[in-house]
Amino acid sequence: MRRITSLLIGCTLALSLFSLGRAAELTYPKEIPPVVYDIYDLVIRDNPLKFIPDDPNDYWQSPAETEARGGGDSEDLAIWVYKKLYDLKYQVRLMTCRIQVWGRDDFHMWVRFNTHETLGGAFEVWDIDLTTREKIFPGRIAYVPPPEYEAKLKEALDRDK
Repeated sequence: MRRITSLLIGCTLALSLFSLGRAAELTYPKEIPPVVYDIYDLVIRDNPLKFIPDDPNDYWQSPAETEARGGGDSEDLAIWVYKKLYDLKYQVRLMTCRIQVWGRDDFHMWVRFNTHETLGGAFEVWDIDLTTREKIFPGRIAYVPPPEYEAKLKEALDRDK
């Protein structure tokens, strides 16, 4: 059986400090539902995409651009995962925060999805971050992104049409 370890993303403080959205702690069940393994197979196991750091002219790539380039930064990989899960009718949203990288503030993005399985009357929430070793792990913070990110996501997805 695959072992998926959890990863604590310490963005709660960063989210409130940089006003990128609202954050609160989440609780989740200890069992990993089968649907999480299906998603692991879809977007992680057979995924050839690599992390490619930002260049000075960075923009949010469309999923097709990310595939053609063979990868992208955290935003590009997150948009690619978002599109894959959205097309399969999962409830997905982009997660963002500011992090410290080599002594400077940086922007980071990953994907949150619901498993569609209710336990105790609540959805299970999981995160996918292709830039981390664990790749898929239980969601740690509840988050609502600012409205302007919806427009940037729509622009990136519309380039594939």
